[in-house]
Amino acid sequence: MKERPKLVVQMCGRATAGDFNLKLDDLKAAKKAEIEKLLATQAKTAKTDSTSPQPAPQPVEIGAADLAELEKQAATAMKDLAGERTRAVKRFLIKQHNLPAARITECRAVFDAKDTGMPRVDVSL
Repeated sequence: MKERPKLVVQMCGRATAGDFNLKLDDLKAAKKAEIEKLLATQAKTAKTDSTSPQPAPQPVEIGAADLAELEKQAATAMKDLAGERTRAVKRFLIKQHNLPAARITECRAVFDAKDTGMPRVDVSL
């Protein structure tokens, strides 16, 4: 890059299906914990209101509407993640290799649910 002062680097952060699945799993776990906490609070209230035995807790299931919302949240988070990847690489190039920020451009961050490759930042000259 030092030998070619007019050369510009374009970077495009990518979030992949693996990223999405990890984020979705985290969101599902948080939602289940939220539901379990609510059910425990309700069971505690029911126990104090009644002397009859309480049924054993059932496994928590996430409904279709909640799952759709979690998938939407995960997809939004993927664009943010891809953008942050781009910015991290840009900061690295500026700080570690002293490249001028003006010579590094960013394209729109991309999330492709069908991309089974490694999470990455695509770089082109």
